[in-house]
Amino acid sequence: MLLMNIYDNLGRFNPLCVNQKPINRESYTISELIPFTSIKGEIASFLLLLANRLKPKSVIEVGTHLGISGMYIASGISLNPQGVLYTIDRSKNSLKYAKMALKPWKDRIKIINGEFCDVFQGVLSECGKIGLAFIDGDHQAGAMTDYFNFLLPATLAGGVIVFDDIDWSSYAAEEWKKISIDNHVFFNKNCGRFGFVIVK
Repeated sequence: MLLMNIYDNLGRFNPLCVNQKPINRESYTISELIPFTSIKGEIASFLLLLANRLKPKSVIEVGTHLGISGMYIASGISLNPQGVLYTIDRSKNSLKYAKMALKPWKDRIKIINGEFCDVFQGVLSECGKIGLAFIDGDHQAGAMTDYFNFLLPATLAGGVIVFDDIDWSSYAAEEWKKISIDNHVFFNKNCGRFGFVIVK
């Protein structure tokens, strides 16, 4: 049985929730984590399709976790002659498993460990203009808006930013509403659990 201590500092924030109530445990089996924390088939297929059809030179993923969403994105970009996925997570423990999952695409992926707010600007400087971004790594109030504002200057016109868990909480839903009508957004779509915007 695989056990992992998923977050190094549970006191800071624990995103594993059921009906917005934290699961207060330090260790989980992989099979316990996947239903709570991994993307479902609809959004996974959508990410693969976007990564393939947009042919982005750079993709950013905020929230690597176990690497499942990264596998779909990497599969999509690997069908193109170019494209690199920059995936960020603050948990060294989860990245151990993600690296194993993402090994088949190691030439197309850069895995970055660190607090998002500390590494985000450096990653944006390295990867240049972004064609696709997937945000699913920080569920604190204000995080969705912060990442949107970080990404806007670095996103190509016609680039797509996908947000998971827009229905996570009342504050997430409110942030999504504001992002979706932002002046820099050409098109938005609420798909239930997730939403996406196309940048002008």
